[in-house]
Amino acid sequence: MISECCGALIVLSDVCSECKEHCDVAESIEDRYDMFVDRLRDINPDALLIDGMNRAIIGIEEVRARAVYSVDKIIDELCRLNEWDRDVAREWYEFNISTAYYGEYTPILVYNMI
Repeated sequence: MISECCGALIVLSDVCSECKEHCDVAESIEDRYDMFVDRLRDINPDALLIDGMNRAIIGIEEVRARAVYSVDKIIDELCRLNEWDRDVAREWYEFNISTAYYGEYTPILVYNMI
């Protein structure tokens, strides 16, 4: 669970791991991803994101605080949002996302090992 006040993890029922206060929990999965993105923006305002792919973010890279995305989750999102099959989504990903480079804050794309 994630705290609404600062986006930190809730560690004990409703106690925020950052501010140690009792915090409200984010209501929906979209709220959680939005808070995670807000937290990333607080850490690195220059971090680049892939439009519409917040659900595919799996972390933040430690050195430059870049967004880290799961390729499998990106493809899942492309299928969900566009009603595509995996082959079409993979081809679109390979042509439009995997080849993109926008400088030092370009997101990191990783393949799931399992």
